[in-house]
Amino acid sequence: MTSNGDSVLHAYGVVEGAGAGDLPLTGIGQTPVRLVEVGDLSIIVGDLPPSEYGEAAWAEHAQDPAWLEPVARGHHDVLQTLVEDADVLPLRLPGIYPDEQTLSDAFTSAHDDLIERLCFVSGHREWSVHVFLESEDTGEPETATPASGRDYLLMRKQQVEQKGSSQQERQVLAIEVYEGLNRTSRASVVNLVQDRALSGRTEPMLLNSAHLVARDEEQDFLAVAVDLDHYVGATGGLRVEVSGPWPPYNFTHVSDEPRMDGGGP
Repeated sequence: MTSNGDSVLHAYGVVEGAGAGDLPLTGIGQTPVRLVEVGDLSIIVGDLPPSEYGEAAWAEHAQDPAWLEPVARGHHDVLQTLVEDADVLPLRLPGIYPDEQTLSDAFTSAHDDLIERLCFVSGHREWSVHVFLESEDTGEPETATPASGRDYLLMRKQQVEQKGSSQQERQVLAIEVYEGLNRTSRASVVNLVQDRALSGRTEPMLLNSAHLVARDEEQDFLAVAVDLDHYVGATGGLRVEVSGPWPPYNFTHVSDEPRMDGGGP
């Protein structure tokens, strides 16, 4: 099937050969999902109405959360269904092509890079890790009444220094969580921490990381996360929260080195 101008192609992800397994029936806007074979790759695509999802629509609405959220959700739902049983390389939004020939040409030229990326994530899924400051002593320590203004200033200086030391210790604990989980991962990345508006939490976030974990080692990874949660909870009032498994969004580029950006679920 090729586009005749009545639709554009949206590319969700890439699988090797016919490795997609059972495709979800629908994706963005409840439109059908299908495969387009490009050599030994298969591109998961949907046929979308250009008036609603073409380049002009993206140019007009890409910064509108009310428009973008259901599009991103439909895109994710397709990939999430696929990753349950198959290896899939997620593609970023927007992935719009005017017709199959344009799509085929684009993915043919990127063939070797896509194969390398698929090999890197093969047999693995992504897990997200957030570390929150769950509890903090916000009360002021009991001290003697200062005898002078100078004594008061010295007392306040000590309190500020103690607070700074506690913050540094908690950051060290968050790094220990990352490093501990990194040892049980094929690769790991550190993303920018989310503010309260984005996380939906009142507690400050100290770590936002993603980990590429082998499917047959996921239980070991989760067990390590539980142990680390107990440790940093007792030591510094922190909480480790793990979510997933997800499509490997943070590992679409082949690299064993951690990076710092805002990606991930």
